[in-house]
Amino acid sequence: MTVRSRSRPIARVFRATAAPGCRDELLQRFHSSSAALVNSKVGCLKYRILEPIDALTAEVVFESVWRDLDAVKVAFGDAWRQSHLPEGYSALMTAYSVHHFFVSESSTTKFDSETAKFPLGVISGHGDKSAECPLCPRKRTSPALIEHLV
Repeated sequence: MTVRSRSRPIARVFRATAAPGCRDELLQRFHSSSAALVNSKVGCLKYRILEPIDALTAEVVFESVWRDLDAVKVAFGDAWRQSHLPEGYSALMTAYSVHHFFVSESSTTKFDSETAKFPLGVISGHGDKSAECPLCPRKRTSPALIEHLV
């Protein structure tokens, strides 16, 4: 099945190397202000914060998934290709980058086929569990979607 690239979900991946002694504070800001920022934007489907397994590693990641490229552009404006740094972030980092990726159609979100529900918070800002799947036009609670995701 061919999907127009413009209508595919987009992952916005922000990678940062924390300054010495600043990793925990940077992660705390991801959990508070970065999460609040993307949750306030129309078109953000979900976000996740990735911490390295090795506690001594300074790199951290904030990934947000957006409905499509237009949603990213509306959220971040003409500077959508650049990192959006809330006040105080730059002092916590020695390096950072932002990259955008199409989300593959074969990507999956864990789905509970017994209760026919997504885990809470998978699609942030959407309390209606019968809303459409962000990756296809099928309803989340339909048997076809359960088969599609499992």
